Parts: sequence; C-alpha cells; structure tokens
Amino acid sequence: MKNCIVTSIKQRTLCLCLKNKTDKLAISLSFCCIAHCIILPLLILLFPSISSLWINNEQFHLYIVILAIPFSFFAMFKNLKKHNNLKCIIMAGIGFSLLFLAVKMHDIGLVYETTFTIIGAIILITSHLINIRYLKN
Repeated sequence: MKNCIVTSIKQRTLCLCLKNKTDKLAISLSFCCIAHCIILPLLILLFPSISSLWINNEQFHLYIVILAIPFSFFAMFKNLKKHNNLKCIIMAGIGFSLLFLAVKMHDIGLVYETTFTIIGAIILITSHLINIRYLKN
C-alpha cells in the first residue's frame, strides 16, 4: 500500500513537470514570434546579409505559429482536467487568432503585422502563465 502511494506521487510529479514543459515550450515559441518581428529588423539593419537567410522569409512566422498550436493546446487541455477553468483556453484561442491575422496582415502593412503579432503572442504567453498558475493551485 505504501509503495502505491509513493508511485502515484512520483507519477503525478513527473506529469506536472511534463505539463509545465509543454507550457514553457509554447511560451518560448511565442517569444520567437515577438523576436522575429522586433529583433530581426534590427539585425538586418546591422547586418544586411541576414536578409537573404531563411529566417527573413514571411513563411517562418507561419511555421512558428503552426508549430505552437499542438504544444499549446496539449498543455491547455491536459491541465483543464485539473483546474476546470476555460479562461486560459479562450485566451489562447484569441492569441492564436491574432497571430494568424498577423500572418495575413503582411500584405496590408508591416505596422499591422507587427502589432497583431506582439499582442497575440503576449496574450498567448499570458494564457500559458495563467494555465501554470491554475495547475499549481
């Protein structure tokens, strides 16, 4: 009986650690979107040869968003069973919607694309931080 309790505690700790890793990975991908919009133009000003690299391609932004979707929603839905709060999932949906709109805003103007990306990524990061906070409580 005692071994069963210890085993379940270890499994729960391992599970909690993995869930936080998926949240943290999704947060990192959101920071990549922000860095792509803010830091990359500054680097291109300092080192013009960077503009010919694959990271300057607008498809890079779309790939990051598509990569973040499974990690974000895996973390959100797995933790939903623990805290039963839809607030972080709704916020993540809004954040992803803004990030997808930012990809479409490329043709309209760089200011709109950057604004939507930064706001969407901040909302997505906030949703993951709230998700982690709910999980700890």
